[in-house]
Amino acid sequence: AAAVPNPAPAGCSASLQAVVYRSADRGQTWSPPRALNDDACASGNSHRDPRLSVATDGRIDAAFYDNRRDPAHNSFDIEYTNSTDDGLTFGPNSRVSDTSFDGMLLFAPLANGFQTRDYDTVTGLASTNGGAIVAWGDTRSNPGGSTDVFSSRIGLMPPPPPPPPPPPKVTHYRLTHPRFAAVGARPAPRRPKARKLEHGTTFLFTLSETASVKIVIARRLPGRRRGGTCVAASRRLRRARACVRIARAATLRHAGARGANRIAFSGRVRSRALRPGGYQATLSATDSGGRTSRAQTIRFTVLGG
Repeated sequence: AAAVPNPAPAGCSASLQAVVYRSADRGQTWSPPRALNDDACASGNSHRDPRLSVATDGRIDAAFYDNRRDPAHNSFDIEYTNSTDDGLTFGPNSRVSDTSFDGMLLFAPLANGFQTRDYDTVTGLASTNGGAIVAWGDTRSNPGGSTDVFSSRIGLMPPPPPPPPPPPKVTHYRLTHPRFAAVGARPAPRRPKARKLEHGTTFLFTLSETASVKIVIARRLPGRRRGGTCVAASRRLRRARACVRIARAATLRHAGARGANRIAFSGRVRSRALRPGGYQATLSATDSGGRTSRAQTIRFTVLGG
């Protein structure tokens, strides 16, 4: 491969220039150096340690240290430019850093050049078709000279969206009385030593946030399997596999608050008492953003009054 040409554009050897070389033949020959900085090379400004990155659409991004904004040339910024013609030309420079920082703490002058303090290890550039991210060593927060890493987004690339808030959670879901009679239900014969019969119950649960609560009450009935469905038993299906058929009986709605909640349930739906038998209640909560909790199901038994 051919040797790289002189490391500075013609007439610019008196100051440090951020330059790029271009090869269209896999490094056999190289173009003359092209300055990435767009100020006059005779200005005495220092431009150093450029980084290049290429987006998948072919755009070439470049970023470098630059002290053009300080007449004394002690404070540095990070400048950015890009090329959309395969490196033939680069566009105007734009300032990336929002605050200048003391570059002399990074580039300590010596008789034969510059002494660095590991700034190279934290200078980086990454590109996407929508923009770029540049990271650099910066001493603005540390007057003593230690370096922090700062970064900035460039171009059309928006910051990643925050993760969506989680759906509400329902915990500690239970009934005060899992076996009860409906309020006002017709009395049923009882054995002499039967325990005191509770009338009605209360749903207890805890919400992680304010949400609209729905409790679907359904009766659990014996059935027979027909294909993939559980249907009512019949003589024709008497040999089919037994199953439990779920028949919706009522839906309760409640404006739930964050924390502990209580919903009283009399065992009556539209003024009618639920028939004795096995039931289940499935609770779900939906918040203001439309996110719905995982459903929680609990079984209970309605007894004759």
